[in-house]
Amino acid sequence: MLFKGLDIINVILLLLLFVRAIKAYPKLPQKIPTHFNLYLEPDAWGSRVMIFFLPTLAGIILSLFMLVLPESEPNLIVPITPKNREVQLYMGDLMMKLLLLVILFFKHFLLSITICTESACRKQFKPYIIICFISVFAVPLVYMVLSYIYK
Repeated sequence: MLFKGLDIINVILLLLLFVRAIKAYPKLPQKIPTHFNLYLEPDAWGSRVMIFFLPTLAGIILSLFMLVLPESEPNLIVPITPKNREVQLYMGDLMMKLLLLVILFFKHFLLSITICTESACRKQFKPYIIICFISVFAVPLVYMVLSYIYK
């Protein structure tokens, strides 16, 4: 399997997400923000147990990525021929691993703004959240362009 290093980084990020949630749990108030508007102001509240929702969701996403990717014949956007097979599978695998990495970073920043109690603390994460949000769309877009270039 390609990109073992990215797999290891993704698993470490997932474990760190759980560790951060476990460490923050005792210090949290009974109600924590569970949804934020575009200005990173909380607009929905929930029980502090919801702090484990993001790590659990990230774990489910990581599991799905790990189950789907290995040894499966992907449905790529360009027809696979013996000539382009290796390059297309390489790019598809790289795109999925990078996309998972971006999603895990995104979850870390969302967990950080959930843990922060002050508005000023949340505001410092806004550029990172925007970059991650854009990257979730940019990574597949770059992959599609490169797939057509190397078809």
